[in-house]
Amino acid sequence: MKIEYFLGIGQNKKASRWLSRLLPAINFHVAPDYLSVNSDEDRVAIGLSSFAGVRADGRVLIAESQAASAAIAALSQGVIGLPNHLILIQPLGLNYDALGSTRSGRRRELLRRSRLFWKHQNQSLRIAGNRWTAMNLITDVVRHPFVIRSALEFGANQNYSQELVLLAKKIKITIVATDEDSLFPYEEIKKLNPEVDVLKMSGTHLNRATVKGVEQLRLILSTLDIHAESSRPAIAGE
Repeated sequence: MKIEYFLGIGQNKKASRWLSRLLPAINFHVAPDYLSVNSDEDRVAIGLSSFAGVRADGRVLIAESQAASAAIAALSQGVIGLPNHLILIQPLGLNYDALGSTRSGRRRELLRRSRLFWKHQNQSLRIAGNRWTAMNLITDVVRHPFVIRSALEFGANQNYSQELVLLAKKIKITIVATDEDSLFPYEEIKKLNPEVDVLKMSGTHLNRATVKGVEQLRLILSTLDIHAESSRPAIAGE
């Protein structure tokens, strides 16, 4: 079965091409460019537009991290057809209630968690995929310095738990969360989304465009009995 995979922010076309060589059965898509616009309305629009034209019906649709909330919105609003199976890996938009009680408070909490994420050894810049992501994010910050705060606040205030419950009545949905994720930890995601199946994995929030990120993805697919054929081994940074 064909798989459509939407990556989180910072993972650009270079990362997508590298992943495609490793897992050619998966169509990888880069995340919506939320920093290219100034308002929340425009960010919602650009998130939805990133899914327009993608064929999801009859397929497996996977969205990770920041792309997860856009995927839920796109499906809820009929932008794309319903897949056979929706998989949300370490998703943004499903732990809104745990981030704080105000818009600014949730932004500050997400920023605090992001700092913990970047301090983890798996985010070392000695790893090629992490360098790609870091350079991509730095470039975005330089190009759009005045929208970083509002974009982060937009992300922290995404809340799609109710939409997810409605979708779960129509299609199979699996949330994947890890026990060491500083951004979207398993216990928090499970508690806030009791009506949806949450698969617990060991480990932390990984950059998909790294060897460990690919290993984690393969383990997730294997656990869910989803098959994505592998091609020749690829070397990170090639």
